[in-house]
Amino acid sequence: MKKIKGLKVLYLLLALVFAMGCFAGCAEKTKTDTTPELSETLAPAKDNQGNPIMLTENGSSNYKIVIPADAMTAESLAASQLSNFLKQSTGATLPIVQDTGISYDENAYYISVGETTLLEQSNIEVSRDELGAEGLKICNRGRQIFLTGAESDGTLYAAYEFLAKEIGFEVYYIDEIYYRQEAAVPVYAYNDYVSVPDISEGRWVGCGMFKSFAESSLMRFQYGYADGSFNSEGNIWGLWSHSLPYLNITKENYPDHPEWFYGSSQVCFSQMSLADEVARKIIEKIPETPNGKYWQIGDGDSNSSCNCTDCQDNRELYGSQGGVLMVFLNRVGELVDEWMTENNIDREILILGLAYEGTSTPPSRYNETTGEYEPINEKVRARSNVGMMYAPITDCTHHSYMDERCYDHQTRIDKMKGWAAVCPDNLSLWLYNTNFRDYFLPFNDWGGIKDDAELYEELGVEYIFSQSCKNGRTSFDALRLYLRSKLWWDSSLDYNTLFDNFFINYYKSASEEMLDYFELIQAHYITLYQSVGGSRAQVGCGNCFDSPQYYGMGNWSYEYLMKAKELLQKAYDAVENSEESESVKEKLRERIRVEEVHIDGYLWNYYSTFYSKDAYEALEDTFMDDCARFGISYWNESTVLTRK
Repeated sequence: MKKIKGLKVLYLLLALVFAMGCFAGCAEKTKTDTTPELSETLAPAKDNQGNPIMLTENGSSNYKIVIPADAMTAESLAASQLSNFLKQSTGATLPIVQDTGISYDENAYYISVGETTLLEQSNIEVSRDELGAEGLKICNRGRQIFLTGAESDGTLYAAYEFLAKEIGFEVYYIDEIYYRQEAAVPVYAYNDYVSVPDISEGRWVGCGMFKSFAESSLMRFQYGYADGSFNSEGNIWGLWSHSLPYLNITKENYPDHPEWFYGSSQVCFSQMSLADEVARKIIEKIPETPNGKYWQIGDGDSNSSCNCTDCQDNRELYGSQGGVLMVFLNRVGELVDEWMTENNIDREILILGLAYEGTSTPPSRYNETTGEYEPINEKVRARSNVGMMYAPITDCTHHSYMDERCYDHQTRIDKMKGWAAVCPDNLSLWLYNTNFRDYFLPFNDWGGIKDDAELYEELGVEYIFSQSCKNGRTSFDALRLYLRSKLWWDSSLDYNTLFDNFFINYYKSASEEMLDYFELIQAHYITLYQSVGGSRAQVGCGNCFDSPQYYGMGNWSYEYLMKAKELLQKAYDAVENSEESESVKEKLRERIRVEEVHIDGYLWNYYSTFYSKDAYEALEDTFMDDCARFGISYWNESTVLTRK
């Protein structure tokens, strides 16, 4: 196994990096052996005679995988994944059977998946309070093994965790899954092992890379792009995003209530009669949406908000327009809660606001005496069935929230911690991980992924949606997904180890060369920060709508692009000169090409005059063909790629 040699440019640019505070992940990266080891924390389980219990041995197994007769989608998927990967790792075939007629027996070789009769008879406690929506539990009872969660997606993740402990199962991306080849695999003594993700209710990266929940769940993500997220049972959003038009609450439909509407895209959250109507509409739809947990109420997609006299007065009372929204949400939540109680409806419903643009400032203040953030008053504190999804769309994404070198550090942390104080039990985030004006620009958020994950865990963030681009692939998107999948589950993991493991296992024989290319991008951003003006640029700050500091012809020169292609060619050469199989080589060529297509995009879009007519047409043909193959159809959020 090759050794990742570390960021060579680090030593040349160290002073700049520390001065500008751009990259938390720029420490030296060295790791000589990235093969996942046998579990260091679990000892092999033993039977009554003190003999180790074997999961598989010499290509066979005594175990059967047991699922409920009426198995949920996630339970069936968990069983099939268990059987599939254990077969590939050990050669043993573990049959999948239903629990009909099967009784609890500690001497039986059963792997119980989900809510089986075996689990019911075992008296193993499975608590939603302990596990949340997606936490997992693995238990031994004699020879029997139990894989479960409080909800079915947790059961699926229990299967993946079991595979990780038993055969080193690790998903770097959906087409790069590692597991050991083992002749004999012991069962470990799990001692009622529990793992609950730091972001406990759901993690959703909206992008074009996943095609189904079966794919996204491999990385413990929900599935979807911009119309709500899907767990194994369907869309969990009854209402999503800028949602009031979906309830048909428009000026045209309510001509008798002009006071409800402000301008062309916003409503007045000071109007409690509007809150009553929103609650009535939601109550109508709840029975029609059995999987809908979240019912989001959001303003229109603009940076304005209602500025009527009532809202101006209420902003004084409640601290901000975000406070006006919180009072509105609490009214809706109160009415929905009353209806559910009156009708004996036992179901989790969360009224979730969208703190976006005009409503993004929390109704909170910092108490100098206690050193804590607190709500302005009790009216803005979220009810138990009310929460907020905070969307920091204008925030710097190049630094972590805790990095004091960011020009906007204090404002950012005040908002984040302020919303956590207002919604201590139901805080969600709408994050961004692309450049919406230029999908081909490498998104420079590497400096905040680790530290921000730790902050989210500290503040009790329960749900994250991270909006990416509509395209199938972006620059180093698989790396970003891997880091988030790991750190949003466990923020204590070491960033550098994860980083190294990804490069070695995903790029294999081209890992060093692809790291060189990654370093080139980071070094170029440092150059950009030095060369462009303004306080944001000078300290290396940026966001998903940076314009024009970091994108366009002037900032990504022809010389830089050709240097990038030179490094990527070295990666291709490393693959060709390796001893990888042809099938692996082809996979690696595709992974390198994902990066190169973004370089070719800039050459095609900005540097046509550097080519002869025939050479430019050849570049365009190759670029367009590759974009079609990778599902890349947009240049930015609104511009479809078309030939020139």
